[in-house]
Amino acid sequence: MMFVLFAELADKKLYGILAAVDASQQLQQKVLVKGLYFAKIHDEQFSLCVPKDFKPFCFSPR
Repeated sequence: MMFVLFAELADKKLYGILAAVDASQQLQQKVLVKGLYFAKIHDEQFSLCVPKDFKPFCFSPR
């Protein structure tokens, strides 16, 4: 049986995100290929940068 840290979240899916102030286009592409969301932070503005065909990787055990 797997240990559940937050039992109330056991039925939720887990995804990853990388937020960066300064990142190269190559890094952004690597992150997206691995299925992580990519976000930029500039002038205190958070913007999610994912293409329309993006398929996020689900890290949930199920």
